[in-house]
Amino acid sequence: NNNNNNNNNNNNSHTTTVSSSVPRFFFPVGSKEEDKLDPSLVNEVEQAYTGGDDLQDGDFELVCRVCGLSPFLACDMRYACAQFAWEQEQRRDDVDTIEKDGNGGREKPKGDSVRVTATDFCTFWRVLTSRFSDAYARAVYLLSSCDQDATANVLIDACDRGMNRRTGGKEKKIGLFSALVNHKKYTAARSNDVARDKDLPRLLPRHFRRLIRYIVRTHRGLDFLKDSPEYHERYADTVITRIFYSINRCWSGEISIKELRRSRFLSVLDFLDEEANINKELQYFSYEHFYVIYTSFWKLDRDRDLLITSDELKEYGEGGLSPLTIERLFSGVVWRSSRSTTSHMSYCDFVYFILSEEDKTTPTSIEYWFRVLDTDDDGVLSFYEMEKFYNEQVILLSELGIDHMPFVDTLCLVLDMLNPRVKSEVRLSDIKRCGLAPRVLNTFLNMNKYLDQEESDEVDPEVDHGTPWTRFVSEEYAILSAEEDEEDEDDYGDDFEDEDDENDAGNDDSDDDDDDHNNKLASKPKHKKLGRTPNF
Repeated sequence: NNNNNNNNNNNNSHTTTVSSSVPRFFFPVGSKEEDKLDPSLVNEVEQAYTGGDDLQDGDFELVCRVCGLSPFLACDMRYACAQFAWEQEQRRDDVDTIEKDGNGGREKPKGDSVRVTATDFCTFWRVLTSRFSDAYARAVYLLSSCDQDATANVLIDACDRGMNRRTGGKEKKIGLFSALVNHKKYTAARSNDVARDKDLPRLLPRHFRRLIRYIVRTHRGLDFLKDSPEYHERYADTVITRIFYSINRCWSGEISIKELRRSRFLSVLDFLDEEANINKELQYFSYEHFYVIYTSFWKLDRDRDLLITSDELKEYGEGGLSPLTIERLFSGVVWRSSRSTTSHMSYCDFVYFILSEEDKTTPTSIEYWFRVLDTDDDGVLSFYEMEKFYNEQVILLSELGIDHMPFVDTLCLVLDMLNPRVKSEVRLSDIKRCGLAPRVLNTFLNMNKYLDQEESDEVDPEVDHGTPWTRFVSEEYAILSAEEDEEDEDDYGDDFEDEDDENDAGNDDSDDDDDDHNNKLASKPKHKKLGRTPNF
């Protein structure tokens, strides 16, 4: 008995020691460390707003820094704050629509014309921090603020409940400094008010557009793009598609708060704030990546309607895609945009295609091509399906007079690479687990890449230097830059020839010659060099 008591005492002391040494890791209503604010920044905010004027986007950049958010969310925060204030006034006056009548009425926020006072922000920030416990949840709310019904009411309800508990329904005005520094005191019932993940709206592509437009307007690395508004929307389309390609792992077209937390999206925004060279951000925002993607699409899109046909897609990659692969692509199994049909591929779906085609190591690209290969959509690649795609490769090889292995031998090699759990079938998990997904997929999808990998048995010595996608972009951008330099030299020589022709023919035809020359230049893509934008 004494031995048992001693053992129990030892166990209890050991448990106490371990529990005291393990730091707290679960904060259901947010961590205290997360809510600490920089006093120097708070003082700067207080001094900036003593005048009581309306707050602008530049002011909200400083507010975002104080609040622990990226300054690029300034425009979204300003709009969300204005929408919140308008909803509050609407409920207070008990009317359906409030129009500006000169008697204190507030205009409903529209576009960038929104009015936000320091008092509006005080109330908004107090409720925002009590309702959403971390930066990710707050970012989701701010980004989705364009959907008024789905966002503003979430804060309004919390504001009404908190106001009734704290002041008996009477509004209590507080200063901006107090709102920022002492917002903890207004969250006594925070465990009841805090929003759960399921209460937050899901992010759609349109929710990121205001953010990206603001980045285009304010980031130092995109100054050259400010004077070319015709490319802003294409750049935004590219960035948004890349965001969903990386983050939206369930292919729903809606990013949940859980998916956003698993991503590096907020860290990328912080990196952009510190880095002046936009091309050093390789995940979403690189202009060079956008230029390569858009130029590749532009070369295929003959009629310039931002849609390409199956015949135009055949020209991609020097005709390496088999007819069956293209047929499956246009069947809609991997379409993400509503503009794509069985006869046309939209620009956004082309972004998905080129990201998946040039880097078959990512989970999204493997899922993309697995959907293409799985013709009966049963989640399993049968030997029959693999043989169908391989026979298409054989036809292309035969047209070039290149010998090929029988399918049985190829199948044995593929199964050796995959080592599937069930020997008679191949599942998505088998391809992801094997580590040789590009070699397996190229065997059935792309004849040119299949030949390249068969000719080089050794692993690329530069495989550790970046991803396949970044290496592809670097090589393609260098080629496009060289082509552009050659075109510039040719155009420079043509200018002298035109001047000689003008001198010989007189001044009567000079205007016509200049117009023809300008039209010729306008039809050629230009790469960004020394601040120049593409001229598509």
